[in-house]
Amino acid sequence: MQSTPVGLDVKVPFRSSLQQHEAPVTVTGAMPEWLRGQVVRTAPAVFSTSEWLAGHWFDGLGMLYAFRFGANGAVTFRQRQLESEISKAPTMGVGFGTRSKRSLWARLLHPTPEPSDNTNVNIVPFGDELVALTETSLQSVIDPVTLETKKYVEWDASEDELNMIAHPHFDFDRGVVVNVGTVFGRKSALTVFEHAPNGRQRKEIGRVAASRVPYTHSFGLTPKHAVLISHPLDVSPLSLLFSNKGYIDHFKWRPEQGTRFSVIDRATGAVREHCSKAFFTFHTVNAYEEGDTTVLDVVAYDDASIIQQLSTSSLANGFPALRSKLVRARLTKGVEQVELVQLSDTMLEFPIINYRRFSGQQHQRVWGAAVWSDGDGLHSKLVNVEVASGQSTAFEDDAYIFGEPVFVGRPGATNETDGMLLAVGSHRTEAKACLQVVNAQTMSPIARATVPVPLPLGFHGSFLRDNASTGVAAAS
Repeated sequence: MQSTPVGLDVKVPFRSSLQQHEAPVTVTGAMPEWLRGQVVRTAPAVFSTSEWLAGHWFDGLGMLYAFRFGANGAVTFRQRQLESEISKAPTMGVGFGTRSKRSLWARLLHPTPEPSDNTNVNIVPFGDELVALTETSLQSVIDPVTLETKKYVEWDASEDELNMIAHPHFDFDRGVVVNVGTVFGRKSALTVFEHAPNGRQRKEIGRVAASRVPYTHSFGLTPKHAVLISHPLDVSPLSLLFSNKGYIDHFKWRPEQGTRFSVIDRATGAVREHCSKAFFTFHTVNAYEEGDTTVLDVVAYDDASIIQQLSTSSLANGFPALRSKLVRARLTKGVEQVELVQLSDTMLEFPIINYRRFSGQQHQRVWGAAVWSDGDGLHSKLVNVEVASGQSTAFEDDAYIFGEPVFVGRPGATNETDGMLLAVGSHRTEAKACLQVVNAQTMSPIARATVPVPLPLGFHGSFLRDNASTGVAAAS
């Protein structure tokens, strides 16, 4: 999948400006008085240096930024480049889709490279710590005020090294963080574990052995089960040794294998398996139980070609159409074969729900972002999909390219859609960006906070309420 890299630093919506840590904010409209706290995001922002070019969007050196909402509709803004060891010597690290320049001698001495600390994928609260994540064994603790990188998360030293995914879940009823890690070695596996929000000792609750390891970006969680998706983009762990290729460039798409679902009992660790026709996914939407059936909604692609389409060489020629489908898999005990049912014709990515109230429970709404290119350039919209009917409504402002929305529920709300969507937009032509506030039910614009600096399109973030108990990706 490796191709000639092209710097994206000057291209919309990937450009950034890291010269200043704070910037003035212009607010239009009326910010909801109850909206107090900050939306914090991480994103790939630096795609080239004098000696290095990122080969994939996912490998851009990270930045952090935050919009803080105060009294009387006041909004402040701060940004900071993510401090990391890989940013000091990017040519020596193996990226997601970027080759390393390690010498043959270095590869012989160290068959596997040091894990990357370019934590540019997601940022969530783990108890009292704000943590930036990528898809390696390293996670960065971030100061929530200054956005300074303080240290790595310090896991119990007795544990095996895990390549953790960047989409942890928070079980609000049990008060635990649940996540998935990949173990590479003679007994490679995907392992599901949990820990207290402020605890740093991980308890394994189940694992799935894998002679070939699937690329895993997210998973489903209900009160009873964790659901792992093993689509047929996988790798033989031995092929990772002594290599300078990008991580994902070792993986092979083998559609004849189909896609496997592993439903892990959180109480016993028992695993039941289901399979479907081959599909690829980055993001699960939600999972819930109906009797003996675990229902899982995902954003699915027919194959894994989207990964190559997000390489820097491809993105230099335009953003791909996200030909994704919102689909549902019903995983019934005793029924191995699964049929995927498409829920809507609306294409979207970065799916979210009212997570605080409906994670692990039956949901009726899914929000997300759609980004595409046509003859008039790059476009985007925020979408609201009603699951039962498949119908959708949208917010669109053609001046801005919007990424993932974050749902923030109104305090005391009982309706699933009673809240706001917060989405960051990069201006198509001018060096500026905005934080757009949209009514989650009607998809009508409420207010906007604009800053005179460009912000790159990124992946994920969290809203941290003032004076609220912290969770994971769901402090709202």
